[in-house]
Amino acid sequence: MLVTVGTDHHRFDRLSDWVEAWLADHPAVHCTYQHGTSRPIARATCEPMMPRTALQTLLATSDVVVAQGGPGSISDARQAGVRPLVVPRRADLREAIDDHQVHFCRRLAVTESIFVAEDEFAFRGVLSSLTSDPARSRIEPGDSAIDETAARVSAVLDDIVGQRSGGLSLRRVAQLVSRRRRTGVSGAGH
Repeated sequence: MLVTVGTDHHRFDRLSDWVEAWLADHPAVHCTYQHGTSRPIARATCEPMMPRTALQTLLATSDVVVAQGGPGSISDARQAGVRPLVVPRRADLREAIDDHQVHFCRRLAVTESIFVAEDEFAFRGVLSSLTSDPARSRIEPGDSAIDETAARVSAVLDDIVGQRSGGLSLRRVAQLVSRRRRTGVSGAGH
């Protein structure tokens, strides 16, 4: 099992707590945990960051993937042939600057592109189900409209976060999306 919190600078200790508690109840499961600025956990091989190639290899070879709700993380998992279990970061818990991940993940869950868990009870249930039947997580690897959209959203968010001028206007965000669509540039931010 692979768990990734991506590269966002916000801590995501809620996910650390959930994974650590679940692993305590499932000692036979091997877990690699890419924890970023969040705390490392017991019962897992923990890495703060990984080279992209190593992460892609783990995505392709792990039975189950748990990811934060960033468009790049979701797209990378799907590119590797995995329908990930996703836990969106929440602004009210200081895990993100806004609730874009919550809205994005709810939308993808309706299309059955991801498994989503917004509370620990759902997380434990879905994760137990997926580890019992990992084939449920496998999809055809490759591009899809969701992956393209996720990459565009990720790239725009990277641009927004990268701005130091106090934020962007809605007009500027629309320009960035349009420019990226025309040029084919995509981001794979996690």
